Amino acid sequence: MTELKHRFLPVDKVDSIKDTSKYTVLKKLQDFSFQSVATFSSDEKNINGSNNHSSSSTSLISGGFGLLKKAVVGTVHHSENKVETQTFYFTDLDSGKCGLIQFVFSKVMGGLYKSVQLNFKLFSSDPNENKAFNFWQTIKLGEIIKFTDLEFKTKECSMKIKNTKDKSSFGKMVLKVDIDNYCHPSDSEESDNNEQHDHIHNTDSSISLHIFLNVYLTGEGFKINNNGCNYYFDKLTTELESNKFVRHVFIPRGRAKGEIKVKSEKLMGGKEQILTLKEVPTLYIGAVQALKPHKAAKAWNFVNYQSKDTAIVVMEFTTIKEYGGPLTVTFGCVHHKGKLVEVYSNNKPVSLNAEEYQGSNGYKADERDGYRRINCVQKNKVEGKTQRVWKVPTAIECPEKLLFSENNLQLVATYDIIKELPSIVRKLIENIAGIKPYLFQYCQNSTVEIHGHEEKGISIVECTYITK
Repeated sequence: MTELKHRFLPVDKVDSIKDTSKYTVLKKLQDFSFQSVATFSSDEKNINGSNNHSSSSTSLISGGFGLLKKAVVGTVHHSENKVETQTFYFTDLDSGKCGLIQFVFSKVMGGLYKSVQLNFKLFSSDPNENKAFNFWQTIKLGEIIKFTDLEFKTKECSMKIKNTKDKSSFGKMVLKVDIDNYCHPSDSEESDNNEQHDHIHNTDSSISLHIFLNVYLTGEGFKINNNGCNYYFDKLTTELESNKFVRHVFIPRGRAKGEIKVKSEKLMGGKEQILTLKEVPTLYIGAVQALKPHKAAKAWNFVNYQSKDTAIVVMEFTTIKEYGGPLTVTFGCVHHKGKLVEVYSNNKPVSLNAEEYQGSNGYKADERDGYRRINCVQKNKVEGKTQRVWKVPTAIECPEKLLFSENNLQLVATYDIIKELPSIVRKLIENIAGIKPYLFQYCQNSTVEIHGHEEKGISIVECTYITK
């Protein structure tokens, strides 16, 4: 039988929680051991990895800052672009206050530019305060001064995985951040002033940020296949692994204890905000993107729903034509009372081009799929000329097995992502035709029906458009 050639190899399709050979359950501390980041360390360690597409018996460590084995990625010097992120979302079901803490490790332009940064977001599901409580700050961190299998540390922050005596969890992550009067570097150069949205980006106003959190790892995490990787290839091939890939690992439900203090003129009139987290639900995502963002996907959708007993996570991205697209890859899970009750993964060609069809609510239908995909662009007539601009989504509906839909998305803010990048990287991207990345951030109260009854919770939705 002749093998089909491909430019893009997505993770396997998972139709049921019973398809245990196509995904990996993570529920012990060893699953989340860090590995040395070759991007920032002179000791370039690699760890094994392969997709279930391959007959290889080796597996990728599921969490932390792991690199694929040399046979898959080659040495890190040959990896032109690599971004690794460790992301925590927290959702306070009582106050409605939510946020994101994200550590970003970047190596781009063939290693010319390396950076470590912290992204910090706050937003609220309360419609009366979601605009005033909206906040996003990018903080460039100093050099990593400690990196072991279970810990990384800079002068300003640290993250450590530890054992715990808590019988309801299999470990905990300790997050510490101590930053006083940080000013985001300003850049005198302005991009195109004719923007469609009143986007938000960082200014040079100062921020003080102090975080001390114990994040307990509870329930079950997962990754599709045994390493969570989608592979990209430079030419048509029958190969099963590549040095270009996108990888995701999830712990859909944890709980956070601790305190966050933040003070900035951009938040609530400059008054210090103190968030005390008591058993607050969390989501952890470990991700690696080993190719340029505009090559990995033209658009992303993301859902994080948390209620008292249930967590739902959905990640979706659409590939570009260069890699056989547009093909939309969707994967996620339903986690209920400490257990995964549904794991889902699918990939399908996009049957309707966003430029040809306009959904009335900002999404377009795909009848074969049984759910709606968010629309990317629309055409506007401006002074007799056609311009393509982003259309603000207002609704999202996930695959039926993942239970989540929301027809009244509550827009918190629109972010111009390019303005959050270092100037050297921004100048590179701005010269690429068709690149205009925006992130639409939503946070709202949502209801999900599971096992015959409704659960009220909070959903965080993000829609990112990168290329037109």
